[in-house]
Amino acid sequence: MVSSANPATTSPMWKGCNICGYKIQCRIKMICKHYCMSQQHTLSFSGMFFLITPFLKTFIMDKMNDLKALLRHCVQELYSTEEQIIEAMPAMIAKAENPSLKQALEQHFRVTEKQRERIDQVRQMVGASEESVTNYTGILSNLFGAGAKAKGMEGLIDEGQKIMAENLSAEVMDAAIIGGNQKIEHYEIAAYGTARTYAQQLGMTDVAQLLQQTLEEEKRADDILTGLAVASVNPQAEMGNMSSTTSNVTSATSNSMS
Repeated sequence: MVSSANPATTSPMWKGCNICGYKIQCRIKMICKHYCMSQQHTLSFSGMFFLITPFLKTFIMDKMNDLKALLRHCVQELYSTEEQIIEAMPAMIAKAENPSLKQALEQHFRVTEKQRERIDQVRQMVGASEESVTNYTGILSNLFGAGAKAKGMEGLIDEGQKIMAENLSAEVMDAAIIGGNQKIEHYEIAAYGTARTYAQQLGMTDVAQLLQQTLEEEKRADDILTGLAVASVNPQAEMGNMSSTTSNVTSATSNSMS
Protein backbone atom coordinates (compact mmCIF):
# COMPACT_ATOMS: atom_id res chain seq x y z
CA MET A 1 0.00 0.00 0.00
CA VAL A 2 1.32 3.42 -0.91
CA SER A 3 1.65 5.96 1.86
CA SER A 4 -0.82 8.81 1.79
CA ALA A 5 2.01 11.27 2.28
CA ASN A 6 2.58 13.74 -0.53
CA PRO A 7 6.31 13.43 -1.30
CA ALA A 8 8.25 16.26 -2.94
CA THR A 9 5.18 18.10 -4.15
CA THR A 10 7.25 21.04 -5.33
CA SER A 11 9.55 18.94 -7.50
CA PRO A 12 8.81 19.13 -11.25
CA MET A 13 9.59 15.41 -11.43
CA TRP A 14 6.45 14.56 -9.45
CA LYS A 15 2.98 14.53 -10.96
CA GLY A 16 -0.37 13.47 -9.57
CA CYS A 17 -2.01 10.23 -10.65
CA ASN A 18 -4.99 11.06 -12.86
CA ILE A 19 -7.20 8.77 -10.76
CA CYS A 20 -6.23 9.12 -7.11
CA GLY A 21 -4.15 12.28 -7.07
CA TYR A 22 -1.21 10.80 -5.20
CA LYS A 23 2.22 12.00 -6.27
CA ILE A 24 4.24 9.36 -8.09
CA GLN A 25 7.69 9.55 -9.60
CA CYS A 26 8.64 8.64 -13.17
CA ARG A 27 12.23 7.96 -14.20
CA ILE A 28 12.22 7.31 -17.96
CA LYS A 29 9.72 4.45 -17.69
CA MET A 30 7.06 4.40 -20.37
CA ILE A 31 4.45 3.20 -17.84
CA CYS A 32 4.44 4.51 -14.28
CA LYS A 33 2.31 2.46 -11.91
CA HIS A 34 1.61 2.41 -8.19
CA TYR A 35 -0.86 0.71 -5.93
CA CYS A 36 -3.39 2.59 -3.81
CA MET A 37 -5.68 0.53 -1.55
CA SER A 38 -4.91 -2.55 -3.71
CA GLN A 39 -6.24 -0.64 -6.73
CA GLN A 40 -3.83 -0.22 -9.67
CA HIS A 41 -3.82 3.22 -11.23
CA THR A 42 -1.83 4.27 -14.29
CA LEU A 43 -0.40 7.69 -15.02
CA SER A 44 -1.94 9.21 -18.15
CA PHE A 45 0.16 9.29 -21.36
CA SER A 46 0.32 13.08 -21.25
CA GLY A 47 1.62 12.88 -17.71
CA MET A 48 4.25 10.34 -18.66
CA PHE A 49 5.39 12.50 -21.60
CA PHE A 50 5.62 15.50 -19.29
CA LEU A 51 7.80 13.56 -16.89
CA ILE A 52 10.15 11.85 -19.34
CA THR A 53 10.69 14.80 -21.72
CA PRO A 54 13.54 16.32 -19.64
CA PHE A 55 15.27 12.94 -19.54
CA LEU A 56 14.83 12.38 -23.28
CA LYS A 57 16.19 15.83 -24.04
CA THR A 58 19.22 15.25 -21.85
CA PHE A 59 19.79 11.83 -23.42
CA ILE A 60 19.65 13.20 -26.97
CA MET A 61 21.82 16.20 -26.20
CA ASP A 62 24.43 13.97 -24.55
CA LYS A 63 24.61 11.92 -27.73
CA MET A 64 24.98 15.07 -29.83
CA ASN A 65 27.67 16.36 -27.50
CA ASP A 66 29.49 13.05 -27.80
CA LEU A 67 29.51 13.36 -31.60
CA LYS A 68 30.76 16.94 -31.35
CA ALA A 69 33.54 15.75 -29.08
CA LEU A 70 34.39 13.06 -31.62
CA LEU A 71 34.43 15.68 -34.37
CA ARG A 72 36.79 17.85 -32.31
CA HIS A 73 39.00 14.80 -31.88
CA CYS A 74 39.06 14.18 -35.66
CA VAL A 75 39.77 17.83 -36.43
CA GLN A 76 42.68 17.97 -34.01
CA GLU A 77 44.01 14.75 -35.54
CA LEU A 78 43.81 16.34 -39.00
CA TYR A 79 45.63 19.45 -37.82
CA SER A 80 48.44 17.29 -36.47
CA THR A 81 48.42 15.32 -39.72
CA GLU A 82 48.90 18.43 -41.88
CA GLU A 83 51.69 19.69 -39.64
CA GLN A 84 53.56 16.40 -39.89
CA ILE A 85 53.16 16.25 -43.67
CA ILE A 86 54.50 19.79 -44.10
CA GLU A 87 57.52 18.83 -42.01
CA ALA A 88 58.16 15.63 -43.98
CA MET A 89 57.48 16.69 -47.57
CA PRO A 90 60.69 18.65 -48.30
CA ALA A 91 62.73 15.45 -47.88
CA MET A 92 60.41 13.59 -50.28
CA ILE A 93 60.68 16.38 -52.84
CA ALA A 94 64.47 16.40 -52.60
CA LYS A 95 64.64 12.62 -53.03
CA ALA A 96 62.36 12.48 -56.08
CA GLU A 97 64.17 12.29 -59.45
CA ASN A 98 61.30 12.22 -61.95
CA PRO A 99 60.68 15.87 -62.96
CA SER A 100 56.90 15.46 -63.16
CA LEU A 101 56.79 13.79 -59.75
CA LYS A 102 58.96 16.46 -58.20
CA GLN A 103 56.70 19.17 -59.65
CA ALA A 104 53.55 17.42 -58.42
CA LEU A 105 54.98 17.11 -54.89
CA GLU A 106 56.04 20.75 -54.85
CA GLN A 107 52.55 21.86 -55.91
CA HIS A 108 50.89 19.67 -53.31
CA PHE A 109 53.25 21.00 -50.65
CA ARG A 110 51.88 24.49 -51.28
CA VAL A 111 48.33 23.13 -51.22
CA THR A 112 49.06 21.38 -47.91
CA GLU A 113 50.17 24.65 -46.33
CA LYS A 114 46.78 26.14 -47.25
CA GLN A 115 45.06 23.03 -45.92
CA ARG A 116 46.76 23.52 -42.56
CA GLU A 117 45.40 27.06 -42.42
CA ARG A 118 41.95 25.76 -43.33
CA ILE A 119 41.92 23.01 -40.70
CA ASP A 120 43.14 25.53 -38.13
CA GLN A 121 40.10 27.63 -39.01
CA VAL A 122 37.92 24.55 -38.50
CA ARG A 123 39.60 23.94 -35.14
CA GLN A 124 38.50 27.36 -33.98
CA MET A 125 34.98 26.83 -35.29
CA VAL A 126 34.47 23.54 -33.42
CA GLY A 127 36.56 24.38 -30.35
CA ALA A 128 39.24 21.75 -30.93
CA SER A 129 42.61 21.98 -29.21
CA GLU A 130 45.36 19.78 -27.83
CA GLU A 131 43.56 19.77 -24.49
CA SER A 132 40.33 18.57 -26.10
CA VAL A 133 41.93 15.30 -27.24
CA THR A 134 44.10 14.42 -24.24
CA ASN A 135 41.38 13.83 -21.66
CA TYR A 136 40.20 10.48 -22.99
CA THR A 137 40.72 6.98 -21.70
CA GLY A 138 41.00 3.73 -23.61
CA ILE A 139 41.73 3.64 -27.33
CA LEU A 140 41.09 7.37 -27.90
CA SER A 141 43.86 8.22 -25.46
CA ASN A 142 46.29 6.16 -27.54
CA LEU A 143 45.67 7.90 -30.88
CA PHE A 144 47.89 10.83 -29.96
CA GLY A 145 51.47 10.92 -28.80
CA ALA A 146 53.25 13.63 -26.88
CA GLY A 147 51.89 17.08 -27.70
CA ALA A 148 48.74 15.64 -29.27
CA LYS A 149 50.68 14.26 -32.25
CA ALA A 150 48.58 11.95 -34.42
CA LYS A 151 50.25 8.53 -34.21
CA GLY A 152 48.63 7.16 -37.36
CA MET A 153 50.26 9.75 -39.61
CA GLU A 154 53.48 9.56 -37.62
CA GLY A 155 53.69 5.86 -38.44
CA LEU A 156 53.09 6.37 -42.17
CA ILE A 157 55.73 9.09 -42.37
CA ASP A 158 58.23 7.03 -40.39
CA GLU A 159 57.69 4.11 -42.75
CA GLY A 160 58.25 6.36 -45.77
CA GLN A 161 61.45 7.79 -44.30
CA LYS A 162 62.83 4.32 -43.68
CA ILE A 163 62.14 3.32 -47.27
CA MET A 164 63.82 6.47 -48.59
CA ALA A 165 66.88 5.58 -46.52
CA GLU A 166 67.24 2.29 -48.41
CA ASN A 167 69.70 1.83 -51.27
CA LEU A 168 67.24 1.99 -54.19
CA SER A 169 67.72 3.02 -57.79
CA ALA A 170 66.30 6.43 -58.71
CA GLU A 171 63.46 4.86 -60.67
CA VAL A 172 62.46 2.50 -57.87
CA MET A 173 62.81 5.30 -55.33
CA ASP A 174 60.33 7.41 -57.29
CA ALA A 175 57.86 4.52 -57.32
CA ALA A 176 58.33 4.06 -53.58
CA ILE A 177 57.79 7.78 -52.94
CA ILE A 178 54.52 7.69 -54.86
CA GLY A 179 53.42 4.61 -52.92
CA GLY A 180 54.22 6.26 -49.60
CA ASN A 181 52.47 9.47 -50.57
CA GLN A 182 49.37 7.62 -51.68
CA LYS A 183 49.17 5.88 -48.31
CA ILE A 184 49.18 9.34 -46.77
CA GLU A 185 46.55 10.60 -49.23
CA HIS A 186 44.27 7.64 -48.51
CA TYR A 187 44.63 8.25 -44.77
CA GLU A 188 43.65 11.88 -45.26
CA ILE A 189 40.75 11.02 -47.57
CA ALA A 190 39.33 8.68 -44.94
CA ALA A 191 39.88 11.14 -42.08
CA TYR A 192 38.51 14.20 -43.89
CA GLY A 193 35.54 12.22 -45.19
CA THR A 194 34.68 11.03 -41.70
CA ALA A 195 34.99 14.50 -40.16
CA ARG A 196 32.92 16.00 -42.99
CA THR A 197 30.14 13.47 -42.40
CA TYR A 198 30.12 14.17 -38.66
CA ALA A 199 29.82 17.90 -39.35
CA GLN A 200 26.93 17.28 -41.75
CA GLN A 201 25.15 15.15 -39.16
CA LEU A 202 25.55 17.92 -36.58
CA GLY A 203 24.19 20.55 -38.97
CA MET A 204 27.53 22.40 -39.06
CA THR A 205 27.29 23.35 -42.74
CA ASP A 206 30.20 25.82 -42.82
CA VAL A 207 32.53 23.29 -41.18
CA ALA A 208 31.39 20.53 -43.53
CA GLN A 209 32.06 22.71 -46.59
CA LEU A 210 35.61 23.51 -45.49
CA LEU A 211 36.34 19.85 -44.83
CA GLN A 212 34.81 18.88 -48.18
CA GLN A 213 37.08 21.37 -49.96
CA THR A 214 40.19 19.71 -48.57
CA LEU A 215 38.74 16.25 -49.21
CA GLU A 216 38.39 17.08 -52.92
CA GLU A 217 41.97 18.38 -53.03
CA GLU A 218 43.27 15.15 -51.53
CA LYS A 219 41.34 13.07 -54.05
CA ARG A 220 42.80 15.12 -56.91
CA ALA A 221 46.31 14.70 -55.51
CA ASP A 222 45.81 10.94 -55.30
CA ASP A 223 44.59 10.83 -58.90
CA ILE A 224 47.62 12.81 -60.07
CA LEU A 225 50.00 10.40 -58.31
CA THR A 226 48.19 7.40 -59.81
CA GLY A 227 48.48 8.95 -63.27
CA LEU A 228 52.22 9.52 -62.84
CA ALA A 229 52.79 6.03 -61.52
CA VAL A 230 50.91 4.30 -64.33
CA ALA A 231 52.14 6.49 -67.18
CA SER A 232 55.85 6.76 -66.42
CA VAL A 233 57.24 6.07 -62.95
CA ASN A 234 56.29 2.42 -62.56
CA PRO A 235 57.26 1.48 -66.16
CA GLN A 236 60.64 3.19 -65.66
CA ALA A 237 61.15 1.27 -62.41
CA GLU A 238 60.28 -1.96 -64.25
CA MET A 239 62.69 -1.14 -67.11
CA GLY A 240 65.38 -0.40 -64.57
CA ASN A 241 65.00 -3.90 -63.18
CA MET A 242 65.11 -5.39 -66.69
CA SER A 243 68.23 -3.37 -67.54
CA SER A 244 69.88 -4.58 -64.36
CA THR A 245 69.03 -8.20 -65.20
CA THR A 246 70.39 -7.82 -68.75
CA SER A 247 73.57 -6.25 -67.43
CA ASN A 248 74.10 -9.08 -64.98
CA VAL A 249 73.54 -11.70 -67.69
CA THR A 250 75.99 -9.93 -70.04
CA SER A 251 78.58 -9.68 -67.30
CA ALA A 252 78.20 -13.37 -66.41
CA THR A 253 78.53 -14.38 -70.10
CA SER A 254 81.69 -12.30 -70.54
CA ASN A 255 83.27 -13.83 -67.46
CA SER A 256 82.48 -17.37 -68.63
CA MET A 257 84.05 -16.74 -72.04
CA SER A 258 87.23 -15.25 -70.70
